[in-house]
Amino acid sequence: MLSTCSADPMALSVARGDVREQKLDSIAWLGARLDLPALDILPNWRLHYEFEAGMIDAQPDDQNALNLMLGPTLQWHLPATEWTVIVEGGLRPTYINRAIFNERSIGGSFHLASHIGAVFRLRRIPVQLGARFLHISNGSVRGDSPGMNYALFSFGYYWYPQAEMRSGAGAD
Repeated sequence: MLSTCSADPMALSVARGDVREQKLDSIAWLGARLDLPALDILPNWRLHYEFEAGMIDAQPDDQNALNLMLGPTLQWHLPATEWTVIVEGGLRPTYINRAIFNERSIGGSFHLASHIGAVFRLRRIPVQLGARFLHISNGSVRGDSPGMNYALFSFGYYWYPQAEMRSGAGAD
């Protein structure tokens, strides 16, 4: 039975990553991600939605692009110690407001972004560190799509949206 996980915090993270591919030269990513409250689906398994907005900076053409993503992420929470470790993966529809980088098409503005990664949360202070591999591509549905692969590292702050959670009751 699905239920809202009141012990799961919301989080805001800032991520930074680079991709260097033969077809696209150097593309940097800087973005912020908002993790929304989750649903428990099995013990230690949670499903939550993420909204992510970021800027893509392509070199050498030095033009930026806006990137928006919203979609589900499946998380597996390992048993808590001083650190809470979360392994995650997901697939999200993605909008990029430019379809040409360094004179090469990325196959339109609408894509799917898939990711796998891990998040490490300190239990005593509301800080989290994360690492994620992100792949953005249209799957060659609309023209050639070289795809973009990022190794992202993030730093974030998390909080409990309910008052009783702020007092520490029921935390991870």
